Amino acid sequence: MKLLNPYTKSKSYNKNLLKKKLGNFIVNNKFLNKNKVEINFKLFDDDVLLPSDIRVEINHILMSEIVFMEDFNRLKKGLHKLFKLNQNQGYYYFNPRNIDDFFERLFSNIRSRNIQNTFKMTIKDVQLRKFCKELTFSLASVSNSIVAINIHISPSDNFKTMISEAMKGDTDKGFIQMIPPRYIKDTLKPHSWQTVSFNKQEYKLSLIEDLILELKWEVSCYLSKYLPLYFFKNKVISPSIEVYNTHLISLPLQGNELLSKMESAGIFSSFLCESNERGDIHLVFNDDFQNNRDISIKMHLNEVYNENHTSTISNKIIPHIANPYLIQLLSIQTMTKLYEKRTLKHKKKYDKVSSINLPKLVKYRMLSRLKIEMEKNNFHFSRLDREINYEFYEYMIKRYEREVGKTTNILKSYKLSETLTNVPIDIFDQSNFMFKSIYDQVTNQIHFLDNIINFKRQSTMLILTVITIVISLLTLIFTLLTFISTFE
Repeated sequence: MKLLNPYTKSKSYNKNLLKKKLGNFIVNNKFLNKNKVEINFKLFDDDVLLPSDIRVEINHILMSEIVFMEDFNRLKKGLHKLFKLNQNQGYYYFNPRNIDDFFERLFSNIRSRNIQNTFKMTIKDVQLRKFCKELTFSLASVSNSIVAINIHISPSDNFKTMISEAMKGDTDKGFIQMIPPRYIKDTLKPHSWQTVSFNKQEYKLSLIEDLILELKWEVSCYLSKYLPLYFFKNKVISPSIEVYNTHLISLPLQGNELLSKMESAGIFSSFLCESNERGDIHLVFNDDFQNNRDISIKMHLNEVYNENHTSTISNKIIPHIANPYLIQLLSIQTMTKLYEKRTLKHKKKYDKVSSINLPKLVKYRMLSRLKIEMEKNNFHFSRLDREINYEFYEYMIKRYEREVGKTTNILKSYKLSETLTNVPIDIFDQSNFMFKSIYDQVTNQIHFLDNIINFKRQSTMLILTVITIVISLLTLIFTLLTFISTFE
């Protein structure tokens, strides 16, 4: 299946394909190639086949989008329209009145942190039906001016098959990234090219993520026709929690032994991993790095066994209760990373304008545009600074720990709760400090340039005034002389 989402296309193994073909031709040409330089990063073992004693099946995906108060009316109208187009009978608590009740409680209670199921829709769109069969919507109040749309995606049988085949199968080869020579004159010299090859496990991990990205992108494209989706509008991947059913046919595995087998299902074992005390809920945090584009949590419902080989898997409703709190933390982390990227973008623009020798009026206009852009982009992020505090994070973590229970970190690194609270706070504080510093510098430069430009304008106006007075006097004198000459 051809993947159309822009996030997959931006990955290194999908970019500069012509350059890679040229590099492959030059490097592999037996007449040109005599000593090729090759760099090989071996990140995983070569064996990527899923063991026969473990079965993994994707259950559902919880995706989150956020909406700011300026778009609340559009959100309400869009949800009502979706409900009318896709009415689903048989669920008494799924009705349009829930949408209005949610916003009434939101505006009537300052400290409201409610989560409201709204409705379930059966997919009728032909394209979207290839990926999912049902969507269930719920609303969660992040703050009084920010609402999260939680979308439970029930994958289609076709999509489940694609994920299952990607997990079970072996990849023919890892992907190869060609690094061209520094200078154009060395292009036809094979020894000047470098190939960075990543092995099968890294490639398999990316292929599975690509399928998840395609599913989320298709859902976002469809819903954006009706709903104001902030992440989608800003070309950011919506955070998600992927829920899998995992069946261990043999005796239960613990710790790194389990992870080594789960790597074959597309899980990178160096990610942050946690399990609850019963061992039936396993969480893997996936952050964006290298070829990964997604901020997500993989939640595995592990079927474990006691001494009598009796299954002790917990109630599968647990993840549905815990997810809304985890997904809100992921949404905040996604927002903070977007803030960080935009702040770095502003800094890059400011450094570029400051370093170039430009006419003062041109620089003044460029800095003024940058200031307006910074104020516009910071409009929503400033609300996070005012409305999201430590109390919010503590509440979310308590609800998460209440539902999942005490967790153990297998890799002995940071706890998941610490990663989803401390990291966003640190990123936001650093980005906020950088933003204010850049904004102050831009403002001071604009003020300085404005004074210089005004001074030049005043000088120019003074000169023009003097010239005008001189011309007027000369005109007057000439008129008087002409008048006197007529009487003579």
